[in-house]
Amino acid sequence: MPITDDEAARRAAEKFARNTTAAKNDLKRGIEENQEKRKVNTASSGEKFADGVREAIANNSFQKGVQKTPATKFGNSITTAVLQKYDENTTASKDKVGQVAKRNRQVSRDALAGVGPRGRAGDPVNETRMLENMRALRQDKLNRISSGG
Repeated sequence: MPITDDEAARRAAEKFARNTTAAKNDLKRGIEENQEKRKVNTASSGEKFADGVREAIANNSFQKGVQKTPATKFGNSITTAVLQKYDENTTASKDKVGQVAKRNRQVSRDALAGVGPRGRAGDPVNETRMLENMRALRQDKLNRISSGG
């Protein structure tokens, strides 16, 4: 029967609220009263579960299920999760990478300032510059590691 006026709609809403509240209490009582029974039944179902597993193995159920499943099911959730983490980590690392690059440039400048200018191709001073730069960057890294930074 359709509700045609506001008073009837209000009464229907109140009745609905009363009934759902009572049903909620009945549901809660039913859940609480059957907890021990569910515990006993669950504990005693171990052998039935094992029987089901043995039957599934005998029937090759797992292999059949895998063969019926499209290959995309095996990668979509992993791909989504990995790419989401990749984006998060890339965003989080962007500033850190810039800071490291800036610090490394400064360490290199400081190290090379005392070695002199770059020489022509094959000039031994170039090797000296490279070695001094590598030593300074390595020492900076060791200093950061030992200081926890």
